[in-house]
Amino acid sequence: MAQKLDLPRLKDRVTTLYSQTPAQVLTGLVTSLILLIFQNYLGISGLTGFAIAIAATQLLRLGPWIYFRRVPPRHGQRLWYSRAETFFLLCSALAALTIGLTAADILVLADRNSQFLVIFLMAPPLAISLTLAPASAHASSLNAMLILGVPALLHLLSPTPDLLQVEARLLVMMGLLLWVSFRLERQANALNETVRQCAELEAHLASQAYLANRTRETLQNVLGCVSFGIAIYDRHLHLTALNAAYVELFPQNSGLIREGARLEDVHRLLFQYHDPIDDLANHRILIFLKKISEEPTATDHRLEHTLVDGRIIHIHAQRMPDNGWVLTTMDMTSGRKAATEAMLHLSRHDSLTGLPNRTMIRRNLERNVTRASRPRDLVAVMLFNLSGFRSINDGFGTDIGDEILLNVAQRLNQNCDKSDTVGRLGGDEFAVISTVLSSPHAVEQQARVLANALRQPIEINGQKIDLGVAAGITIYPHDQSSPDELLRNAGHALNRARSADKNSIVLFDQGMQKELQARAALEIDIRANLDSHQFSFHYQPQIDLQSKQLVGVEALLRWNHPERGWVSPDQFIPVAEMSRLIIPLTERMLPEVCEQARIWDSRGLPPFKIAVNLSPIHIAEGSFPAFLRETLAAFNLRAERFEFEITETAIMGNSELAIESLREIEATGATLAVDDFGTGYASISYLRQFPVSKLKIDRSFVMELTLDPNARAIVAAVTRLGHSFGLKVVAEGVETEAQAQALTAIHCDMAQGYLFSRALTGDDLSRWAEERFVRSVVTNWTRPQSGTAE
Repeated sequence: MAQKLDLPRLKDRVTTLYSQTPAQVLTGLVTSLILLIFQNYLGISGLTGFAIAIAATQLLRLGPWIYFRRVPPRHGQRLWYSRAETFFLLCSALAALTIGLTAADILVLADRNSQFLVIFLMAPPLAISLTLAPASAHASSLNAMLILGVPALLHLLSPTPDLLQVEARLLVMMGLLLWVSFRLERQANALNETVRQCAELEAHLASQAYLANRTRETLQNVLGCVSFGIAIYDRHLHLTALNAAYVELFPQNSGLIREGARLEDVHRLLFQYHDPIDDLANHRILIFLKKISEEPTATDHRLEHTLVDGRIIHIHAQRMPDNGWVLTTMDMTSGRKAATEAMLHLSRHDSLTGLPNRTMIRRNLERNVTRASRPRDLVAVMLFNLSGFRSINDGFGTDIGDEILLNVAQRLNQNCDKSDTVGRLGGDEFAVISTVLSSPHAVEQQARVLANALRQPIEINGQKIDLGVAAGITIYPHDQSSPDELLRNAGHALNRARSADKNSIVLFDQGMQKELQARAALEIDIRANLDSHQFSFHYQPQIDLQSKQLVGVEALLRWNHPERGWVSPDQFIPVAEMSRLIIPLTERMLPEVCEQARIWDSRGLPPFKIAVNLSPIHIAEGSFPAFLRETLAAFNLRAERFEFEITETAIMGNSELAIESLREIEATGATLAVDDFGTGYASISYLRQFPVSKLKIDRSFVMELTLDPNARAIVAAVTRLGHSFGLKVVAEGVETEAQAQALTAIHCDMAQGYLFSRALTGDDLSRWAEERFVRSVVTNWTRPQSGTAE
């Protein structure tokens, strides 16, 4: 049976055994032929059968030999090779047994000729069996035992005196062959083991050499990708690896920097010093080298040195486990210069689009204004704003918003002259400064060209996005202002364009300048009088159209200036919003409303709703809900008593902070109403999204209610829309009985206007309300004589 060997050795042994099959078969056939020849010569009968048997058993061995050579292993390789060895041993044993039986038969003659024939018959198979010993002592021994042992044992069982010597010789020869076979196998196994170990060692060394080459190639590739110099020195401080950046540090001596160079020689070339050392800086270099070469415990050293050519070199040396060193060398001069240039670029350009920012725009504008020495030299400042960009940015995400801004920047660059300055002021606002246009008309034409280019649909991810574009323009020297004022004036023109229409283009003129001056003066007055008693609230009643009773009031802010007199809300409220003074103004005046509510309660009036206008700026700022809670707590009032009116603009500018602020206001218990509904751009989806409870129809529709069927249809549609969402509907600006009746007919819930009352002071409203609630039935609408005009 086969030994338990590892698969490679088992495979080698079986291959060696089967490689002997052709020689063994040929030897057996020759043996059978010898028998046939000697049969007649010796006069021995019956050898023909033995000759045929020997030839047949030898030919039988060709079957496993052919199968082994042509059929690959089909199952587990170990099992396949074990079976192949077993088949070889069986066939070999059968052939040897046949020869042994033949020899036993011949020995019966006991003459010298027969003994000679037996020896001649046994010699070739025994010689062949010895060749099997290095591969398998079992196979060799089995052949010897069958060829020599069978005839000897058969004759020992029936001993013949004349054959004892022959039998003894056969047994001795068999023992000798067995010893030789096992000896040869041990030597062959030892030799094979040595060869195997040598082969494994050679393969391991080849693998290590391959890995070392790959590691070296990888190291060189990595070093080549690094922008700073890296050099590796062995424990004897000889250079073993370096990158191109390290060589570039030596522009005059790059050919001398190669593997094998000494660290001291390399640094002598780099720092260009000579003995004796009398310079303090160069002395530091020698101390650095001495620490690396002579201090066994040192692991980390740094050196910064200014070379003779002005470059600043920073060297970082780190010890490796094998006591070699890795030196990282950086040219700090170029790095600092690049960092400075990068910081300078970032300070002057927009990080997203790469366009000049406000600082760079102002600088270029100042330079262009300085160069415009002749009257006909025009400097045009054009500002562009993307209408609806905020909604797109909030709805689709900032990634889409960034794509839009990049597209806008590209379109502006494509449609402007190369000498123009195209920049981004911030957000969705862009600027173009041009000095190549010859007239104000040409400037306006160019602004239209740019605006039309920006209005073209932008396709992102297969979706087309349309934007409105408003533009504001100012032209130097027609506008003889400073660069800062030119940008400011163009911004005012842009604001005027945005207010007029989302696609308007407005040119700044002197009339706007006077208006700006008036606004500035008004802003100064507002700021100066925030804490005075010039501001107050007047209250306009809101009437239930079914019960004809008072159900609420709207608090309207008024300003009685000691010099200007009564200032229209249409004048000072926009200024307060633009300057953000509306926030402190609202927080200053809301406590006055709360105090008035307590006075009405003390006079026994029902707790009707009090509506207060809330600025979109205050909503977006985010602090109002907390201020409201604190104020209501201070006056011990319920939030359900109050209603805050917001415009459609506040709804459309639905930043996350604004939405959160409105929901926090609702959470206090106060209600929300949409003021002037129908005049802006609010969509039905916003009515679902925002926590509003009331719609207010703008006075412009109510005025035409009885005169224009279209106006009546609009009011009716808004009323039905509000009711479908479960909202109350209030009509503003009701001045005639006919308007009130028409509103009642279309089921409008409430109304306010001159028909019922002008805006009244708190005391006047108290008297008016007491008079109204005394009446049990109201048959005619009456207006009190007291009060201030709205």
